[in-house]
Amino acid sequence: MAYHISQTELETALGSNAVSGLADADTDTIDDLIEYGSALVDSALLNAGYTPPETTKADPSGAVKLLKMATVGAVVGLLWGRKGLKAPEGLNVFGATFNELYSGNLKIPGMDPSAADGVGGVDFSSSSTTDPDGRPQVFGVLRKVY
Repeated sequence: MAYHISQTELETALGSNAVSGLADADTDTIDDLIEYGSALVDSALLNAGYTPPETTKADPSGAVKLLKMATVGAVVGLLWGRKGLKAPEGLNVFGATFNELYSGNLKIPGMDPSAADGVGGVDFSSSSTTDPDGRPQVFGVLRKVY
């Protein structure tokens, strides 16, 4: 995804010593935590009804930058949490961005959520048998059988 972060971006945001120390200087662990943090952001986006962006070519609204902040926030929680530590207060902006996205309260500029695609949303399909996207009624037929 366009907003997934690299180890270099993570180290730039948090400091290379912090990342290396909390991940026991294991690049596989860092990569795994970044991938898991990205998956958490993907999940939060989908739950809020957003379609994750695919590209960073044009980001005039700053949506990708905001999502990268949320991804760093998810990884911050994972990095410090795996050691049973609380993240420093200076990193709260990243965690707050992720938490707002996760709770569905973060409005992402330039992106419109679909209420039907989010958690609790409903998208009805046609019951017509002639509509290519339609699905014939099943329960009406079953009622006649029993």
